[in-house]
Amino acid sequence: MKRSLILLAAMAFMMFSAQVYANPIQFTVSSISVADYSFGPAITYTQGDALGNLPSFQLTNVGDVKTVAQLFKVDRNGEFSMFDDITGTISAAFGFSSPSILLNQTVNGTITGTYSWRNSDTLSIIWGQPKTADFGDVELSIDLNDYTDTLTSGHNTGYVSGTFTLLQIPAVQVPNDPPGNPVDPTPAPEPTSLLLLGSGLVGIVAFSRRKKA
Repeated sequence: MKRSLILLAAMAFMMFSAQVYANPIQFTVSSISVADYSFGPAITYTQGDALGNLPSFQLTNVGDVKTVAQLFKVDRNGEFSMFDDITGTISAAFGFSSPSILLNQTVNGTITGTYSWRNSDTLSIIWGQPKTADFGDVELSIDLNDYTDTLTSGHNTGYVSGTFTLLQIPAVQVPNDPPGNPVDPTPAPEPTSLLLLGSGLVGIVAFSRRKKA
């Protein structure tokens, strides 16, 4: 009897440990458009990595992070004017094709350029607060990393990087639960497991009484 109870307790622990998790969510960036209002030398911006690819990734749980090293290219050709350091604003607008179509998710920042007579002009892009992309029941944070380059040869190329953080996910439908009754996406015991556990308890109690009789 004692051994049966120990076995049943172990089974109960495993059953209550059965958990429901959210499914991975696919995020696909369809466009990155950069607007530079610094009026400096020729600076061009090209979306994507070195091969022109835009980010596509999956995140599952709240707090999951995807870091992308090459979101868009910064190509600078020419020195700053020795009479006029540049300063202005810059913005990067992200478009998504999944998990749903969402456009104009914009991260704003400032851009500055400092002239140096020793041919080492410095360009700096400082990004502001992360942008929260709201897909309805899913939220994603877009956080761009600050960018700096020093011009030493008349032409520089670099990439802006950033991180995407999953802030909110849909509620999860528990198996065998009525449709339209979602629950919070936190670990939960499975109803079938609870039924089996109850049946086992009833069986052991009945067997114990018969043995005593």
